[in-house]
Amino acid sequence: MKPVVIAGLALVAVLFLVMPALACDIPDEPLTQGYWKNHPGEWASEEKFSNFFKSGDSYLGVLKTPTRGNAYYILAHQHIAAYLNGAAWTEIGSIREVWWEAKSLFCTYGPDEIARMKGNDPVRRQFVSLAETLDAFNNGHYS
Repeated sequence: MKPVVIAGLALVAVLFLVMPALACDIPDEPLTQGYWKNHPGEWASEEKFSNFFKSGDSYLGVLKTPTRGNAYYILAHQHIAAYLNGAAWTEIGSIREVWWEAKSLFCTYGPDEIARMKGNDPVRRQFVSLAETLDAFNNGHYS
């Protein structure tokens, strides 16, 4: 047999024998930020160590940072989980606009700026509102 044919047959074998077995381990529902924080081995390494916008920390570092009422981290935890859910196996679909709106806020504000905002500040309220929506998605309650 020619090497090209052998390589093609090997690829077919992988697609039909190995991939279905792997697919059985993939959950049907999105996973919470708590799951992602405690299972960094499930992340692609570039996601884990990439800088998270203006935070001065990595995605994993931000996810491990206690929120302590800071709306930046409250939203960041849900945003990261939604990203990982979408990147791994869940279609973000209807949540996509919310996710991009949150990303825009992270491009504009850092955690210290949000920490200084009072509870009734409109920008802080926007962070919290988006976090609630992403939390519903990450817990499988958003359609």
